[in-house]
Order: sequence, then C-alpha cells, then structure tokens
Amino acid sequence: MIGGIGVGHVTKEVVDEILEERITELEKILKEISRQKSRLPEGRLEAVYGKRKRYYFVQNEYDGEGKLIVKRKSIKKDEMHFAHKLAQRDYDLVLKNCVLAEIKLMKELQKCDGMEKAFLTLPIARKQIVRSRWIDDEEYAKAWASVEYRGLGFDDFDETDFYTAKGEQVRSKSEVMIADLLDMKHIPYKYEYPLKIGNGYKYPDFIVLNKKTREEFVWEHLGMMDNPEYVERNVKKIKQYNEAGYLLGKNLILTMESKLCPLSTMVVRKIIDEMLV
Repeated sequence: MIGGIGVGHVTKEVVDEILEERITELEKILKEISRQKSRLPEGRLEAVYGKRKRYYFVQNEYDGEGKLIVKRKSIKKDEMHFAHKLAQRDYDLVLKNCVLAEIKLMKELQKCDGMEKAFLTLPIARKQIVRSRWIDDEEYAKAWASVEYRGLGFDDFDETDFYTAKGEQVRSKSEVMIADLLDMKHIPYKYEYPLKIGNGYKYPDFIVLNKKTREEFVWEHLGMMDNPEYVERNVKKIKQYNEAGYLLGKNLILTMESKLCPLSTMVVRKIIDEMLV
C-alpha cells in the first residue's frame, strides 16, 4: 500500500479475463481427449487385488445393438500395454465430465454482472443519497494520484533542466520520455515518491499504477550503466528492493542505458503495454 490507497483489487474485468483463459485451457484438454479417443480401446478396466499381486480384467459392456452386457476377460502380463490404454480411457472419461462441469460453471460466472451494477443501475435520485461501496478504476486512480507527498525535490544549485509535457521537473531526458509515455497512456505515476525500504526510505524514479489490477510498480531507470561506481551503487539498491519484496517482472521495472546504448522509446512502450495497460 502506498499513500493510503490499497492495491491488488480484482475487478470484474480481470476476473472475466482469468475465466476466459481458464476456459480456453479446458477446451484444449477436451480437444485432446476427443483426438485420442479413437486410439484407445473400448471396454472398462477392472483391477483385482490379490495377496501378492494385482490382476487386471477388461469388461465390455455393450452388444451389437448397443445394449449393455458384461463380458469379462483377463489381461495377461504381456498385454499390460492394453491395460494402460484402458486406464487412460477411463481417466479421460472422468476428466471430460469434470472439465465440462467446470466450463459450465465458469460460463455462468461470466454472465454475472458483478457488484458494480448494483450502484450503476440505481435511479439518479437514489445515487445522490447512497454511498457506493464500489469505486471504479478512474475514481480509484484519481484518489491514488491525489495523495500528497514530499519527494527529493530540486535545490537552487541543481543544474537539471528537464521538464515533462505537463511541466513536471525530472532529472534526465530518458525520465522525460518515460513520464510522457506514461501520461499519453493515461497511466498514473508518482515521481520520486518516498518508499519505506527496511529502516529507511528510497525515492524510486517512478511509482506506477496499473488501473485495471490496481497493482503498484516501482520503476527505476538506470541511466549511467557505463559508470562502474554508479552501477555498484544501484546493484546494492536493487538488492534492497528485492529483500523488501520488489522483484523484477512482478512489481519492479528496470530500464537502463549507457552513452553508446540509449534508451529506446519502443522498449518503454512495450513495457507499458505489457505490464501497465
């Protein structure tokens, strides 16, 4: 939690995406079961446990007219491959029923309107006197961005002269690029927000909010990777982030550059699209 606003809220949209991904995976399993069905033998496997070993039998439970009959036949030791196929067929039948039941349940969940509709469908007169227990993404982002804080700031002797499109002072051209691209995508961020790490504070270049998932990310840009002292200092800082639970690919974003290899707008755009939109 940063600035008193909770994180990790799961919206109906996120739930629907998770359900859709799960349904897609389950449908793949159904296709595989269907594809393998013709390769598996008919019949049902029966296992009988003796004192020293197990005995396997195959039961054919149908006749030429489709009527159920039971014809039991022992499976010999050199026919165990046949028992394996029968066991797979029995398992696939059980699995198919489970998968179909789960898909049905998930599709029913997708039809639910979610708690958001409870407030949105109220008449205007009632909305004016009811306190909604649900905050939409834009309202949440607005509240998150409105939290006041005191960053590092700039003193009178600071020669830094880089400003974003909205007039915010930052420390490098690359930070201007990152801030402007975030702003273009309407992604809220806080510049050099005081973040409690261990017994002290760090001031990450950006704390960024994914409005859809309401997750926060620390974004550090390492702009002098050809300076050994700078690299050593930032390796220690990243280690501190890791120890505090900020991990690359989860809730920590790192970009870097050197004089011969500047930061690319394409890289920044891709990070934004993959992790923050």
